[in-house]
Amino acid sequence: MFIDNPSKVDGAINAGDVRYVLVRADGLMGCFKSNWNSTSLMMYKEIENSFFRFGRKSTQQYAKSLGGDPKELLLKIEGMAPQLGWGNWRLALDSNELKLTLTVKNSPFSAGYGQADFAVCAPISGMLRGVAEEIFKQTAISSEHRCAAMGADVCKFEAVIEPSINTLKAV
Repeated sequence: MFIDNPSKVDGAINAGDVRYVLVRADGLMGCFKSNWNSTSLMMYKEIENSFFRFGRKSTQQYAKSLGGDPKELLLKIEGMAPQLGWGNWRLALDSNELKLTLTVKNSPFSAGYGQADFAVCAPISGMLRGVAEEIFKQTAISSEHRCAAMGADVCKFEAVIEPSINTLKAV
């Protein structure tokens, strides 16, 4: 199991003080499909931000347990993702460009949503942002630039350091 010594008590799955839950991917993603409008876009941003905040907490715990080694952290996350039902993850770290890329085969979010005209894997984008911030120790931004819900064979994401106003050159 992905969690070291998980406890299953009274119908709950816990790792320390963190509770996990298994849900149907189509059940979760179905809330975004009905009556698509500008509120739906805000919901996507909120779910991405939520997975960033709470996923970052988990990422920080994993990093601490691994002595802060970024490569070991990425290997742990790659190993955990399929066990959590988040598809098969392949992370690539480019320390020179302060960039982290992620390829996901069999994303539950694209599978749960079905055919779409836009990228739907907001939870993964949020998680990737949390991982990038833990590794680079700077504010990051993430995006999904290829999605299986849009007909791609895999979903692809990128997280980079957020440009600072102070570092931008005048045009």
